[in-house]
Amino acid sequence: MRDDRRTDDHVYPAIPLMEPTFDQLVDWRSFEGFVHDLYAVDPNLTVEHDVIEEGASGARRQIDVKFTHEVSGHTYVTLVECKRWKVKVDRRRIDELAASIDDLGASKGVMFTTVGFETGAEAYARHKGIDLFLVRDLTDEEWGLPGRKI
Repeated sequence: MRDDRRTDDHVYPAIPLMEPTFDQLVDWRSFEGFVHDLYAVDPNLTVEHDVIEEGASGARRQIDVKFTHEVSGHTYVTLVECKRWKVKVDRRRIDELAASIDDLGASKGVMFTTVGFETGAEAYARHKGIDLFLVRDLTDEEWGLPGRKI
C-alpha cells in the first residue's frame, strides 16, 4: 500500500504505510515533505513548502516550510528549516535561520534535523527562541515513552 502525496506542486515519494520507518526518507526533499506533512494535518494552519520571499533588507530568502495561523485577528508566521545531513547542525545554520526570522518579520523559527545539533547551536537556538527537533527512529526501549524537547 502506498500513499503518494501532491502538495504545493511537488510530488513526494510515497512512504509505504505498512512499515513506517524513518530510514525510508532517503533524501532531503522527502524529509522536507515529511516535516511539511507534520504541520499540514492541522486545519488551523496554512502550510507552504519551499517558499522564497524578499525580506525587509531586500535579500531573497528560501524557507523549507512556512506555516501561518491567525488568532483573534493576529497573524503568526513560523519558519521551519529541515536539515537531513550526515553531520550535526552548527551554530551558523541557527544564525541564518534567526536572520531570516528577523528579515521576514516571522514570529518563530524551528529547525529539524536527522543527526543532531552541536552544543553551541543548541545554546544559541535557546537564546533566540528557536525550537530544535531531532527526527529518528525509536529504539525498542523508547517505544511508548514521551518525546523530549532539545
